[in-house]
Amino acid sequence: MKKIALLISLFLFSVVFSEAGQVKFVGELPSPGEYTLFAGGGWDGNWYAGYTQRWVTVLPPVDTQGYERAFLGARLGRAKTLNQMREIIKMIAEEEGKESPELPDRPGRIKIGISQSLENKPPGVLLVSTDEIPLEGSPVEALRDVGGSRWFFTEIDVNEISSSEDNFVFLFSNDRFLDSTAVSPILAAGIGSGEDENTYIIKDNGEKSVIRYFEPAIAIKLVQAGSPEPFIEISEFKSHPHIAAAHSVITDVRGENITRVWLEIDDGSGWRKKGHPQQDPPYDLIFEYPQISPGNYRIRAAAVNWWENISYSAVIEFKID
Repeated sequence: MKKIALLISLFLFSVVFSEAGQVKFVGELPSPGEYTLFAGGGWDGNWYAGYTQRWVTVLPPVDTQGYERAFLGARLGRAKTLNQMREIIKMIAEEEGKESPELPDRPGRIKIGISQSLENKPPGVLLVSTDEIPLEGSPVEALRDVGGSRWFFTEIDVNEISSSEDNFVFLFSNDRFLDSTAVSPILAAGIGSGEDENTYIIKDNGEKSVIRYFEPAIAIKLVQAGSPEPFIEISEFKSHPHIAAAHSVITDVRGENITRVWLEIDDGSGWRKKGHPQQDPPYDLIFEYPQISPGNYRIRAAAVNWWENISYSAVIEFKID
């Protein structure tokens, strides 16, 4: 009887809570694996995430009791490289007979935030940089790290999630150059009922529209204390046999539901991510440094799992001449 009551409750909300293995996933669809449209290839539906198109998904009140940490997330794919963005921005300006705008000198940044009303846009926090998102393939250029879409999550204070009011989750960017499908990453979607009115697109001019039938891959995730942690070590770090100014990094990664593995480098000013993350086993990476200044550096590998627990390898010290 308890299971029947729970199913009835979920149906009335039209937004689904999925609880398994110390994680509560709150989204428009039952499973995070259902959001496979648009962001993996084919028709993109104009579902880009950026400055001129702010996404807002309305999720119901969430009981956070028993959960230690909270995360906001979105599933994204089809990012463009920095060089591609520069070329596209310049080409569009030339076609429109306009002066070429200032071109980006860094990847775009996608932000996410939560509030309790559609009118109250939160400042948001960094969800992901576009150079961490799987790339869109090119018919004229050979690119690594192409294909598919992935969930990205960022931690927020669990008290930001309301247990008594609707939760409005905003996905957007403050980078003006992320203004179309040509330069912006694509937000994944799943198939809904066609009747729900839980998702809005707000344009930069304030124009608002309701999205039906397709459900955006925007969600809340809650994690209990004591969830499993991954293990990671660098087993080999050696010069790459074919790529100049590069090392091959072989990692030993163990644990359940590993979602991403990446490298971090420290030049004495703090750790920063380097290169594109590896999202499928085997978790082996290429560390390239053609534009890094000579000097002493430290490098480490990191792994994160579905419970959003991050582990780091031992540090390797090396020198670039």
